[in-house]
Amino acid sequence: MNPLRLFLLFCWLLTAFAKRTRGYFRLSGVNTEKVLSSFVVGPKGGRLTVRLGIDNPYPNDQHLKFRIYNDTVWSKFQKATICTDKIKYAMTTADLSFVVKGTGPLAPKGGKWQAVKTINLADPNDEATKIDTPRYYYFVVDDCSLEQYLQDGAVPNMYYEITTWNYYGNDKARKTTQMSYDEGHLLLVHEWSCILGLVILLWLVSNVVFRVARKKNKRTVHAAALWITVAAALDCLSSLCEVGHLEMYHYNGYGNYALDCLATQLEAVCDALIVLFLLSIGNGWTLPSDVISSSGSTVQHLLQDVAKPLSGVMRLNATGIASGLVIVWHMGLAQWGRTYNDDFDTYHSYSHLPGKILMMSRVGLGLLFLGSCMQTGYQTKVPSLKQFYGVLGFLGCIWFQGLPVITFVCNWMLPFHWQYPAVFWASATLQICMIFLLAWLVTWQNSSYHQYSHMSATREERLGESLASMSSQPREWSVMGKAKVRFD
Repeated sequence: MNPLRLFLLFCWLLTAFAKRTRGYFRLSGVNTEKVLSSFVVGPKGGRLTVRLGIDNPYPNDQHLKFRIYNDTVWSKFQKATICTDKIKYAMTTADLSFVVKGTGPLAPKGGKWQAVKTINLADPNDEATKIDTPRYYYFVVDDCSLEQYLQDGAVPNMYYEITTWNYYGNDKARKTTQMSYDEGHLLLVHEWSCILGLVILLWLVSNVVFRVARKKNKRTVHAAALWITVAAALDCLSSLCEVGHLEMYHYNGYGNYALDCLATQLEAVCDALIVLFLLSIGNGWTLPSDVISSSGSTVQHLLQDVAKPLSGVMRLNATGIASGLVIVWHMGLAQWGRTYNDDFDTYHSYSHLPGKILMMSRVGLGLLFLGSCMQTGYQTKVPSLKQFYGVLGFLGCIWFQGLPVITFVCNWMLPFHWQYPAVFWASATLQICMIFLLAWLVTWQNSSYHQYSHMSATREERLGESLASMSSQPREWSVMGKAKVRFD
């Protein structure tokens, strides 16, 4: 068995009573339709089952309809202002008739009256509905008569549960999955992200252990190495949680909300740590003061504070508070995005308001980072460091600006069913590449940057270093006996 999937044995027990795609709604003269869900169906077709439950009779349920729309007409549906105009674009319409099934208040198992429908989607044997390319399908319940008759007080609260499947495999051994067609790649990407992230994490951990455990030289490790080790661990754990969620989603159609939410928050914190690390390095963190000239301006003093992030956190100055706000900002936007829709298509494509705010934040922080690199490169006295900060600014901007640009281009140019896969692949690639580059930065010792940086394990041992001075020696924090952590 794949080692990653052993993790699911415990997670499966936690989801024995998890929910499917379900909820409550109530139609009215103002809100005559309710969009229940969306799903991408492949060329082999699929099916759905929708179930509604009520505890009080529905007035004139012959007007209550279940309709299916696809992505070719969905924008027209959204632009239409009244119910009778919207339903003109429906691909499939089905009646919903309630029958008595039981008693008791609305609950996960229904209500006194229930209506159930099972419908085939894009049946490859039906010339009228079969498709050659994946399509988004949207599922809507409506009652257009509510626009004409004042019956809002008589319309009961309704419980709904909708389950969708995709078919795959050959016609003789056709199988089903509850994964949307555009989400079939997710498990593979997260598994590879987890494996690559684990390799990088082991590389970082071994480097830290080597520096702390060595006997001949000074047992020190820079806080920057620990910083990136934590970021790599968060990214790896996020992918592992998502693998667990997706494995269960494949079979039960809802996965594990706690795992999915945890994966989202871990990735948000990882992003925030990378942002703060890049801004700190871009402003000259780990470099001694004698290799960077100071103009004495207010802006320069502010940059000096940013170049000492851990000192700012310990003193709770403006830089430390701003660092905490960056982390809270990323976590808040991630959770806000989940309130729009738990489906992958809206959260990961950043098509909602919090996603757009996050993309604008990335653009703004990327410009701030580029300006910091240019400023530090201009003020350094060492030519080789000027080149280093030029390369750092370029690579950092690719990470900062890459995701907003890719998101905009994909949402503008690609079909609906390719938007999310393209954005997800790009974001996963950018993330793992940046973590790899930062891991190289905190572990490699032979670059021009490390000749002057406090991050180097041997810098203080080179007595011939022309630019070293007593005033630029880094602060250290003793941990585990003789081992020390540098944080300036």
